[in-house]
Amino acid sequence: GEGSTRREPRSRAGSAAPGGGAAGGAAPIRPPRRASEPNSRPGNPAPRRPSTQRGRTASAASLAATLGVSEPYAEVALDVASGVLDEAAALVLEHQAYLSERLRADAAAGTPPAAPTLGVAEAVVQANPNLEGSEMSVRRHLARLHRSGRLSRMSWNSMTAEQRSQVFRVMLEDVAENGRRAR
Repeated sequence: GEGSTRREPRSRAGSAAPGGGAAGGAAPIRPPRRASEPNSRPGNPAPRRPSTQRGRTASAASLAATLGVSEPYAEVALDVASGVLDEAAALVLEHQAYLSERLRADAAAGTPPAAPTLGVAEAVVQANPNLEGSEMSVRRHLARLHRSGRLSRMSWNSMTAEQRSQVFRVMLEDVAENGRRAR
């Protein structure tokens, strides 16, 4: 009541503990946050990484919808970007700029046009419509990856889903490597 002298136990922060505190009248003690926990440092949030397969699938679907790319392409971009959504988005967007840069470099070097890749270039452009109009650059990119041994020559229709994902992976890893060299 009003005249009561009973005081509520206080937590470490100095406010009244809800529900009268823990057993024995003491406020519950929380273990300190470990530095490895996300957002453990104020103003320095951890990169957005989906922690579960469901979260990763949702992130890939979100990336695909936002950037207008196929979900398999978005999933590979997330893998190449170590699950960091913002980095995956930047990688997808960087692909077109990389191809434009390569086309200029190849043209300046007099590199011959690439041999047809049996539907692979068209499938890559379909998976990432941001590359429309860059089909010749996609073909040159694929040819360079074939010559280096990073990709084998197969028609898109004869590839398994895993082999198709590997085409996206090798291309996007090449884009990422080029981005790291440029920095």
